[in-house]
Amino acid sequence: MEELKMNLVGQAAIGYGFCVQILENGKASHWGSGEYGQDKVGKWKNLVSLSAGYAHVLGLDKNGKAYATGFDPDGRCKMGGWTELVQVCAGWTHSLGLKKDGTVLAKGHPMDGQCKVQDWRNIVQLCAGSNYSLGLQRDGYVVATGADYDGQCAVGLWENVVSLHSGGFHSLGLCADGRVLATGLNEDGQCNVAHWENILSLCAGRNFTLGLRTDGTVVAAGSTADDRCRVEHWQDIAMIACGQEHSVALRSDGTVLAQGYNEDGRCNVSHWKDIVAIHAAFDHTAGLRSDGTLLIAGPEPIE
Repeated sequence: MEELKMNLVGQAAIGYGFCVQILENGKASHWGSGEYGQDKVGKWKNLVSLSAGYAHVLGLDKNGKAYATGFDPDGRCKMGGWTELVQVCAGWTHSLGLKKDGTVLAKGHPMDGQCKVQDWRNIVQLCAGSNYSLGLQRDGYVVATGADYDGQCAVGLWENVVSLHSGGFHSLGLCADGRVLATGLNEDGQCNVAHWENILSLCAGRNFTLGLRTDGTVVAAGSTADDRCRVEHWQDIAMIACGQEHSVALRSDGTVLAQGYNEDGRCNVSHWKDIVAIHAAFDHTAGLRSDGTLLIAGPEPIE
């Protein structure tokens, strides 16, 4: 486990083997692998949000300007002219930017059409899957573009959606009434959520889905490998997060629970205390302590 004293503000983004965090002064700090330039964040400033893909990371400053660095074989980090943004969103192979006027910008791998967003309008939230893109419209309907091999873009009939989520190959929509919509790869049952009710928030791993209920309990659907979906005993939960093959929950008392693949230590969080926010992605878990210290569990990064 790494323990980094940084004066953080709670916002962090985890990619494969690296983590970038926003410091109290609005600058960025990097931990882990910098093999593809993911560590080149020293000049970023006035940050308000971050988003990480597999090997690249995006930043958004308070003036709506985008930053990007990392693996860039296809232009996914070529965002120098992007301004007046309210959200940046990183997929595995592409980058999205939501403008104040509800239009969307995209850069990156073009093969599956995940960057064909030029006609989108009235968008209020973006979500990126492995090689597809989702957009939530102001009226609660959803648009999608990109790879649709397993139906992950079959969202045309969704309505009353308030937030979007992706596990990489399946798509989730949280409705205003607490129901959940799902489509996409379902070989492990990760989309079997039609009966869920009173859901407050969602997260998704590669082949599973978690939902936080309004009563602080958690429901799960999908792969049972490594007990990643054995969350029926979780109670008093304030926040959930999903890595690729593990589940994480923050309890209201500041302690953290984790289930799933753990040969590399990503679930070794039982001793964490005074945590105010959690993050998980790929094979790492991060917890922000109330004193500004960032705790990280998982494998040692490849430098």
